[in-house]
Amino acid sequence: MELKKPLLFGLSLAAVTSVGLALSVFTGNYALLAVLYALGNLEIGISVPAMTTLTMQSAGSEYSNIASTMLNIARQTGSLVGLVAKIRVEA
Repeated sequence: MELKKPLLFGLSLAAVTSVGLALSVFTGNYALLAVLYALGNLEIGISVPAMTTLTMQSAGSEYSNIASTMLNIARQTGSLVGLVAKIRVEA
């Protein structure tokens, strides 16, 4: 199955959604925020499985454990950075 197309579509959707979320701060339109967050979640649902599968296929069976570990570290680090940034903004 061709996985590059869903990955690129998801990442493109993420870029558009991020710009929309950044600009929606100035509008105060909550309906727009809900739509943009829904698009962001759709992007995650498309991109993450495709990215994981492509990474595991590229690594091969010999290095699949290392590739899986590195993906997990990157995801957890991103979550931690987001949490710290949120705490710092609220403080």
